Amino acid sequence: MAAGPIADGELAGLFSAIEGPEHLSFQVETGWSKTSAQNHNLERRSDSVRSNSALGAVGLAVSGGPDSTALMHLYARWRDKAPAPRAIVLTIDHGLRPQSASEAASVADAAQRLGFPCEILRWQGAKPTTGIQEAAREARRRLLAEAATKHALDAILTAHTEDDQAETLLMRLARGSGLDGLAGISERNEFDGVVFLRPLLGLAKARLVATLDASGIAYVSDPSNSNPRFERSRLRSTAPMLDALGLTADSVALSARRLGRARRALDELTGRFASESVEVSALGVATLDLDRLAGMPDEIAVRLAQRLCAAVGGDAEPAGLAKIEELTHWLNEAESGGRTLARSLIKIARTDSSRQAIFLREMGRSPPGEAMLVPGITILWDGRFQVRLEKGAAEVRVVPGLALTGAAKQDDWALVHTPGFDAAPFLLRDTTLLGSPLDAVHAAISGVTFRFLGHSTIFGTPAAASETQK
Repeated sequence: MAAGPIADGELAGLFSAIEGPEHLSFQVETGWSKTSAQNHNLERRSDSVRSNSALGAVGLAVSGGPDSTALMHLYARWRDKAPAPRAIVLTIDHGLRPQSASEAASVADAAQRLGFPCEILRWQGAKPTTGIQEAAREARRRLLAEAATKHALDAILTAHTEDDQAETLLMRLARGSGLDGLAGISERNEFDGVVFLRPLLGLAKARLVATLDASGIAYVSDPSNSNPRFERSRLRSTAPMLDALGLTADSVALSARRLGRARRALDELTGRFASESVEVSALGVATLDLDRLAGMPDEIAVRLAQRLCAAVGGDAEPAGLAKIEELTHWLNEAESGGRTLARSLIKIARTDSSRQAIFLREMGRSPPGEAMLVPGITILWDGRFQVRLEKGAAEVRVVPGLALTGAAKQDDWALVHTPGFDAAPFLLRDTTLLGSPLDAVHAAISGVTFRFLGHSTIFGTPAAASETQK
């Protein structure tokens, strides 16, 4: 495989997923809730992004390492030759090494020289002593998603490569992962309603390094990449032996791509089955027809159960495959009862005509909290709802139904008996109830719109991003 620098003629292919502000080619879910108490099923639609002043913008996740530095420079070259979305560079000061602040500042300087605005995102608070790389990935993902919402970005671009893809497959193989794990890193997925794209996933790291070296572009080498304390570093140290066995990065990545093709087909089938067997209320409660589930192949049933738990629980850490498989077996066999998993409460109920499973947000160990809505800002509430307050509107509080005062509850007693009431978002100003996803009209009068992210998780593509910045 050629390991030379990336030529200008390759740039259009690399960034084909975002063809420019006139016609961004990827799809973004725009289904803000407009449902009433009489119609709890959320509308689903994907609208092509239209060109206007608020759209056509992306974020470039840049750490200062060779891969992300190459992403930034390649994007600048492409931008100078073709219509491209406006881009902002996002870099993270993780605070894990003394040099992290100066490295972030260097990225900001380099971005500005290329004509990109840059924001430094800081991982605040105490850092864990174990599982540090996993915690850092989660923090990066969260910070990038928050920045995307803040800057109204249509997507975040990250610099994962073919080498990352191969390493991910091998690490997951060692853990006994299923098809989804072995399919590796996706070219596109979502987290907290934010689209993540990986345009360099088909390129070898050596080509990115060659591109930088050919132009004399400096980059940072993170010492943790060769620290044997970390699994990925230990795997990299075995690369010569794996190459000798034929397990080269490009051959392993080829397997990941082929498995990814199977994953996409299964995801499509799962979405189709979900549209026939699942109803979702405006409060984020999902009802599954278990009689239909019993007739489906095990793989589709497992995938749907996984989606439902992720959507209803809103937990950033998905449940393990073994637990989902156990849950799926129980759904097929049990006549009644309840279980909890990944912040979800699952109840089986039988009507005269069918068996149903109701998935609700569990209120036990980590109930939803309260938040203040500031005008012009969109927040992620409880990992499940995006809540937006228009500019010029007065501040309001978002609280779970369980926290409503007695006076507020008495304004509409019917709400109290609605499934999912306790865990759903409601708007309060002082003690006055202003609206909820059940009553989007009244909420809109106060300038508030709701979007239940779990809707696209269940019926579209799962919203778990594996990694977001190198």
